[in-house]
Amino acid sequence: MKIKLACRGCQEERFKSIDLTDGIYYRFECENGHKNNIILQEWKFEILFEMALMALKDGYTREAVSSFAASLERFYEYIIEVIAIRNEIDSHQFTDTWKLMSTQSERQLGAFYTAYLLHFKESPMPLHKRNTEFRNKVIHKGYIPTTEEVTDYGREVFKYILQVLKKIDLHEYMPAILKMTQKTREALNIDYSYGTICIVPVPVGLKHHSKHLLENLDFDELLKSRKEFEVMKGSFE
Repeated sequence: MKIKLACRGCQEERFKSIDLTDGIYYRFECENGHKNNIILQEWKFEILFEMALMALKDGYTREAVSSFAASLERFYEYIIEVIAIRNEIDSHQFTDTWKLMSTQSERQLGAFYTAYLLHFKESPMPLHKRNTEFRNKVIHKGYIPTTEEVTDYGREVFKYILQVLKKIDLHEYMPAILKMTQKTREALNIDYSYGTICIVPVPVGLKHHSKHLLENLDFDELLKSRKEFEVMKGSFE
């Protein structure tokens, strides 16, 4: 998958098309010789969800299921860490603890349910069993799903993520989110100038994180708005 990143040195709007990778840090040189050091602002669950939408739009149903499922798992991690930092858990202690469950999705799900219960004082609503069974059938048994099946699955994942996001007051949690962002960037150990960039459009990202905007997001409309082989374009903020 490709993304287009803007050159910080060019007065005109010039973009460099590069591969989207697992990291958030990118270095590239434009055709005018300007060297760029760029950090993406989106969290992994946000990017994975966008990749799932685009895969579904382009007809890659199994890849879409895999990305929707991965997005949800990374969303669990994101929420757990936000809650941990909100409750003044040291970020390094969180990292050490997360390593104990980082390779086992069932442990991560259990950690999410527990963190949700302790923090919000109510039992979390689990994703319906049929969705979990569908995900396992596709990923572990090689089932090739129909577009309709994947659309239904993606819609349920979307609704679940929004349901949890609505529990979070952005003003209250912003200090924790900023600490997480700082921790991520410090881990890169970059000792020179860099720019931060946003990829648009990311449907489940913090850009939409208000109750009014969340209420008006619709999965089917988001899917319709995606173009085949659309390239995500970054803009500086």
